[in-house]
Amino acid sequence: MPPQSRRALLASAAAGIAALAGCSGLRNAVDGAEPTVRPSALREVASSESPTPEPALPVDVVDDLAAHHRERVQHLLERVPRSPSGEETPGETVRDVVARNVESARAELSAAADARYPSERLAALRGARADAAAAAATWAAADPRSDPTPSVAQNAVRDRLAAAERDRRYVGGEDSVGALLAHGTVERRFATAGRWLDGALETNRSGAVGVGEAMESVERARAYLDGGVRLYGGYVTSLPRERDVRPLLATAADDLRSTARERRPDGLTRETTPGAVVDGYADAKGTAVGEALRDCYFDVVDPGAVRTGDDRLAAAALDVQAYLTAVRGFETLESRIESGDYRTVESGEDLRAFRQSAVEAIEAGRSRLDRRLLVESAVQLGFDDERLREFAEGVDGPLPADELVPFAADYLELAVTADAVPAASERVRAALVG
Repeated sequence: MPPQSRRALLASAAAGIAALAGCSGLRNAVDGAEPTVRPSALREVASSESPTPEPALPVDVVDDLAAHHRERVQHLLERVPRSPSGEETPGETVRDVVARNVESARAELSAAADARYPSERLAALRGARADAAAAAATWAAADPRSDPTPSVAQNAVRDRLAAAERDRRYVGGEDSVGALLAHGTVERRFATAGRWLDGALETNRSGAVGVGEAMESVERARAYLDGGVRLYGGYVTSLPRERDVRPLLATAADDLRSTARERRPDGLTRETTPGAVVDGYADAKGTAVGEALRDCYFDVVDPGAVRTGDDRLAAAALDVQAYLTAVRGFETLESRIESGDYRTVESGEDLRAFRQSAVEAIEAGRSRLDRRLLVESAVQLGFDDERLREFAEGVDGPLPADELVPFAADYLELAVTADAVPAASERVRAALVG
């Protein structure tokens, strides 16, 4: 697992910052010159209009897959009594865990219904499947007559995954970009399923709760596998005539990996710390551009995109596309620092401007290769908005504007990387042409 980025830590940090807002208010009273921002202004920023890039995949299996996920959730929840009582199962702990998982599964179903993007919808439904499986398995394992064996389910899904990978062929049509997107997504779904299976039995809990946790991971693997299988089947069925695209994808992957190695920023190694990246620019410390540069570091310092020997040819090419956008974004931020471009946040409108730059960059993408990454950017924008909204809800009264720097940095990083997507997409397209 990579080191936690500032963005990953922001949600927990926000609560602590909000708790300090009262002290900040006192500081404002003493020093009236310090810019402050009202929480309502932050809520307005977080509620601004969001971009909606079109999906990039050459076939649409979302509705079919979503229906399959929902059916699976309902099937699993039917194994759990609606109101578990003390007479039906031993242990208050088991009842509480089952109830929480059931509640979480239903919440994920609601989130899927309200999702703005297909990827969000499917992610919520995968989560609902995992929670429902945990509830059902925990409940079943609490029965002293049961003999829970998560390893059996783990091996069954692993066998299915192996068969799916064995049966998959690198076929496509005349649309080489469509082939890349379809196969790359399938490869990623299968790889994610494999990772969930590998760690399925790694739990610190024992008894029924431990069984539930293991089955939660197995179900996540099963959900990712289902997604990959249905996408592959839908794609192959859509082809009017098949052709072997393996040589094309292999050549493109090798070409792009070479480009990734050439584009890796000078001076960055695995030993380089994120702090050291910003330390080289003293004036950037504590600024939005400095914080964004620090966060961007995690995407460029140890690029898996340059590694050879990976037989996931399409996913490897897409990894390079993402890496090239990160590198270009990193370089853009360095250029801004070197030119003295330290835009500050002194008002809600300043923060809105940072966000609007991200929105415009996301909306600027046109091609399917662009949209593949920009849909992810749009989803991340939603996450950033939600964190800002939650932060604002926890603040009473105006707060110092400099406490908004982390949020501005998130929007800025999104803007510079989204702006870099079209150039990276063009490089991938060129590799496919040969």
